[in-house]
Amino acid sequence: MAELGDTLTGKTFAVRVQRSGIHDFRSIDLEREVGGYLLDHTQSAGVNLKTPDVQVMLQVHHDRLFVVTRRREGMGGLSIGYTRKRGDLDFRWL
Repeated sequence: MAELGDTLTGKTFAVRVQRSGIHDFRSIDLEREVGGYLLDHTQSAGVNLKTPDVQVMLQVHHDRLFVVTRRREGMGGLSIGYTRKRGDLDFRWL
């Protein structure tokens, strides 16, 4: 998290968390905890949940925490060759 300090200097931020697996906390609980820590330990301009200058993105997969540093946009839509059965019809999206 030390690298985030320089990134947040003078800027507003919001923490976003995605989880998979079973945990004894909610995503918003982790967002608040990490956000509070960053607010106390960085020179940020504060928290802005609607239009932050920087989004701190975290992913929790079972017992592992990942800080997302780069995000790549995909094409979107369904996978090539996706098949979905509905009743007696077979829909294939290509």
